[in-house]
Amino acid sequence: RITFDKTGTLTYGTPEVIEVFSISEKWNENEIYRLTAAAEKLSEHPLGKAVISCWQKEERKEKQLPEAEGFAMVPGKGISCQVEGKQVLAGNKKLLREAGVVVEETASAEADTWVSRGCTVIYTAINGELAGYLVLSDTVRKESQETTGQLKSLGTKPVLLTGDHESAAAAIAGQLG
Repeated sequence: RITFDKTGTLTYGTPEVIEVFSISEKWNENEIYRLTAAAEKLSEHPLGKAVISCWQKEERKEKQLPEAEGFAMVPGKGISCQVEGKQVLAGNKKLLREAGVVVEETASAEADTWVSRGCTVIYTAINGELAGYLVLSDTVRKESQETTGQLKSLGTKPVLLTGDHESAAAAIAGQLG
């Protein structure tokens, strides 16, 4: 057997925004992404930094994000601020529920399918209503699959160790066989 740490060894260790979903007729995916990225500009959390980084990497006309005002971190839950006069909450379901934002069961179930695949979901509420969510995922290094495949062909069993959620570990282990 040979043991690998997941984050930064088999994966890049930097989450990427892989999907953005709108669940509101008031807000399209681009606007949800833009307002969430603007809200996250002052965040020190790695997921917040990942949202901003991904926004800036994408080919878009408007790379400049509006300023966030009244920024507040809610430890273990997310962030709260105003962007362009809109109240923006970005974080987990607990943050939204504590703020009185209704998270419909269908939206929660859809987002949970991403979580079961090892992804992280950032819910975004705008003016007290759930607008949508962003899906982030760590990405496997290109050489990881080849390396684990070669080890297996030599009769060595690769083992994955991580402090991440079990679903995240299972998703990466599945990608690497």
